[in-house]
Amino acid sequence: MKIEMADPSRRSDVEAWLREPRGEVVKDNRVRSVHRWNGLYVKRFKHPGVLQGLRGRVNDRAASEFKLLGALRGRGLPVPEPVAWAREGRSTCLFTREIPGAQPLREVPLTRPLLRDLALLVRRVHEAGLRHDDLHVGNVLLAGGSLHLIDLHRARLKESLTAAERVKGVAFAVLSFYTLVPRTEVLRFLRACGADPREVWTSFRAQRERYWQDRQSRVWQTGSDFQKIDGLILRRPYAAEEARRALCAPPLRLVKELPRRRLWLADPTTFVKEGRGDLWYNGFALETRGIPTPRLLASAGDRVVGRWIEGARPLWEHLQAHGVERGLLWALARVVRRMHDRGVFHRDLKANNILVRGADVQVIDLDRVEFMLEVPRGQRTLNLAQLNAAVGAPATRADRLRFFFAYAGRDRELRKGWKGWVREVMRRTVARRHVWPPPE
Repeated sequence: MKIEMADPSRRSDVEAWLREPRGEVVKDNRVRSVHRWNGLYVKRFKHPGVLQGLRGRVNDRAASEFKLLGALRGRGLPVPEPVAWAREGRSTCLFTREIPGAQPLREVPLTRPLLRDLALLVRRVHEAGLRHDDLHVGNVLLAGGSLHLIDLHRARLKESLTAAERVKGVAFAVLSFYTLVPRTEVLRFLRACGADPREVWTSFRAQRERYWQDRQSRVWQTGSDFQKIDGLILRRPYAAEEARRALCAPPLRLVKELPRRRLWLADPTTFVKEGRGDLWYNGFALETRGIPTPRLLASAGDRVVGRWIEGARPLWEHLQAHGVERGLLWALARVVRRMHDRGVFHRDLKANNILVRGADVQVIDLDRVEFMLEVPRGQRTLNLAQLNAAVGAPATRADRLRFFFAYAGRDRELRKGWKGWVREVMRRTVARRHVWPPPE
């Protein structure tokens, strides 16, 4: 056992924990765990296996973070106080002093003053020459009205950061909270950072796409979220027995039957979908990108098992039963715009592939979904025409225009050229042999 102390008064506590790990387990996975005990946080890097152990000695993240914390506190940055670094076998541990009353910034409402403080913290970090490749709201603590930066094992201290590194750091921070606040607050954050919004937007989109691709790839791997077992891929904690029961049980009700595309209920809360394409991957990819779709639980070849949305109806059936509600138009328009902005193109986005229950809108039939950086105009107008052609009465001309302007949102370019967009949508609608104007 090897120990290096920054605070000798806590040596007995460090040695006691190393002899017998104890306290609250805050996080635990294959590569590291985090424990909270007696006013200390202990980050333990496990280095499983011989090869990982050798890598851990060459690149000791606990030792690196221990030294970095001391250097950053010397520069006045708000980071945890290092207490000790220790090596025991293949594991290395970092001990830091607990920040009283601290909570992750992602767990509190992100008010305008908090976002301004976060922007000022990002500027201070960059001006100090710290390249933190994991600077997000989950790694910033709020305590006593002040922000503190944590989890620095992926950070490096340099003489100064390049302009590209600063832009990338700001974009990564935005990636962690942009879905939680209005766009105007994101722009205020960028101004407080002193960043060019156009440069940040380019970096943000590239990083967001890499993040989504990384998350989506996990559907094929055994990990904290998914498990591969006996020809099945399961979403934890869904059990293999439940999946087999749903796949093998006689259909309770056949919902749809087309060549190579069937949908049936295995029980009142579970459906089985058989289809073309990669339903399992596409379903999780939509969920990762924030697009509402039924939650998938298991995959077996060309079949998936998912949660049935009881009481939901296809869009046109809902409109015929309940009429056209402005709230529903806005909700549907926001979902379609979000799909396009987040690179989701559904080749068969018709009324039967939109489920509605109350104010909730869900996208289904994911056999023909494609993913890209951003959906171009031609494919956007195709989706709008598909929906327009698939919905007849009681939707009126005025309803359709309301939907379009809700889709446009605050996009100045789209609103300015709305007549051209509408003409193009109508041309493609007519090409789908839709009878226009619709019956009033």
